[in-house]
Amino acid sequence: MNDFRLGSKFINEIEGYQIQPHFANVLNILCSFESAEDDVSKAIAIKDNFFNKDCEISLSKAIEIFFMFFFSSNDTSEKQIKTAPSAKTEKTFCYKFDASEIYADFLREYSIDLAESENLHWHKFIALLQGLTDESALKRKIALRFKDLTDYKGEVLAELSRAKEAVQLPIKVNEIVSEQIEKFKSYFND
Repeated sequence: MNDFRLGSKFINEIEGYQIQPHFANVLNILCSFESAEDDVSKAIAIKDNFFNKDCEISLSKAIEIFFMFFFSSNDTSEKQIKTAPSAKTEKTFCYKFDASEIYADFLREYSIDLAESENLHWHKFIALLQGLTDESALKRKIALRFKDLTDYKGEVLAELSRAKEAVQLPIKVNEIVSEQIEKFKSYFND
């Protein structure tokens, strides 16, 4: 569940630091986690994308504030859209891998062109993402990803198996990004 409350304002400051909580900035940070070679590179990505350029903040404080913000909506990770019982702990989608479905769904369901919505707050983006209908391309793709095929046989099974395989998350995305997020979380929980 998201911390968004009707009538509330989205935060743009934490502990006196002005933040840039736009969805594109947060997505840039998450994508940088996949390519960054070390924790310092990840911290620099956070500082460069999430804070004003003239902000004087240490890398460790930048990381702390970013993850405080990121996890403040309870579960803003890519495990948040659940469409099947087996998806309780498994990552259900990837912002990068499922980007075209997310883009199309926002345009179709909300008339929001994400390519032109630079200032869309991350928490608003998450609230809208969680509110996508079951008919959305993303939710249909996730449902297929976790579809139980035990009751199917023959050509129908073969066709569904191929379709299910085509929408599976790449292993690298599943394992590496989840490990990195868990590593960061454990760093601040110690």
